[in-house]
Amino acid sequence: MHIHFVSHCYFITMAYCKNPEKYFPIKRAPALVAGALNGKLALITGGGTGLGKAMALTMSCLGADVVIAAR
Repeated sequence: MHIHFVSHCYFITMAYCKNPEKYFPIKRAPALVAGALNGKLALITGGGTGLGKAMALTMSCLGADVVIAAR
C-alpha cells in the first residue's frame, strides 16, 4: 500500500490484484438461513427502490414481516 500526499489530501493506492475471486469470493446466498427472521418485524426506510427494496425482499424471504416506508 502506498500513501501519497497531494494538495492536502491523502490518497491510498493498493496493488492491482490479478485474481480477486481467489481472495474475495462472491457470496450469492444470504448469511442467514431461511426462517431466521420468523416472527420478527422489519421496518425498511427507502424501500421503494434500490438497496431498500433489495433488503425488504431479502428480509421477507427470511421470514420477517416487512413494513416499507418510501416516498
